[in-house]
Amino acid sequence: MAAPTSNSDSKIYVAIEGASKDQLMNKDFQYPLLLTYHVFTTDRSTNKDILIYERSISIQKGGLDTGLQLHLLKLNKISDGYRLSADAVDKGDMKFTSIASIALLTTGTIKEKNPRHLNTIILQIKD
Repeated sequence: MAAPTSNSDSKIYVAIEGASKDQLMNKDFQYPLLLTYHVFTTDRSTNKDILIYERSISIQKGGLDTGLQLHLLKLNKISDGYRLSADAVDKGDMKFTSIASIALLTTGTIKEKNPRHLNTIILQIKD
């Protein structure tokens, strides 16, 4: 694995399913939000996910407004590519999980200048 890489056009956005900006700022959960993101690939022979690495970051109030600049590792190139998903826990222990994962490049990095909706992780309350 190579050193972490980052680009100003490679932000990840996080949205809470069904929550408005006002709700995010005031009601739905208590900041800080501890977000753990997972980079993984899929084993073609078993169709199971293989975790490559995960990291956690603390997000303060207002931190979701402009996107997150994640420092993703540039990984060995693979034909199947990598995916990114996330889980989160708020200060009151409310748990969230991502509805779907985001496709990363074959090197495990974010495609530059991707439309925002392709770089958005949507979280829902975990049952």
